[in-house]
Amino acid sequence: MTTVVIKYLKSDISLRINCKDHIYNISLYKDKLGILFGDKIIVYQLLLNDNNELSYKAICKINMKGICKGFNIATNSYLWFKKNNLICQSFQGQFIREWSFESEIKSTYMMGGLTDCECLFVILENGII
Repeated sequence: MTTVVIKYLKSDISLRINCKDHIYNISLYKDKLGILFGDKIIVYQLLLNDNNELSYKAICKINMKGICKGFNIATNSYLWFKKNNLICQSFQGQFIREWSFESEIKSTYMMGGLTDCECLFVILENGII
């Protein structure tokens, strides 16, 4: 079993999410946390209780078809990549858009922005950003 621990530095609060599978990647964006397992992604959202206690609630489970090298969470969607392709899908699993690059994708970084207009850096194997 694997445990994800989130620690808030300002208030010194720690949250634990117990997972039964091996974790391949984690993505954190604003109030959402995505965890990539071998064949699925689970997206959690931060909730504030009446007692000012923080907790995470699973808002969606996404089954992946094939191998996913990495992913990023956005406000209303998630982006995942394998080899030269970057695919954007909604949390309901609807296809939004796909990009193809000349070289293999090495990593991605979500910068932020307006809802549904977030900025994403894509770093390719040949050095292009």
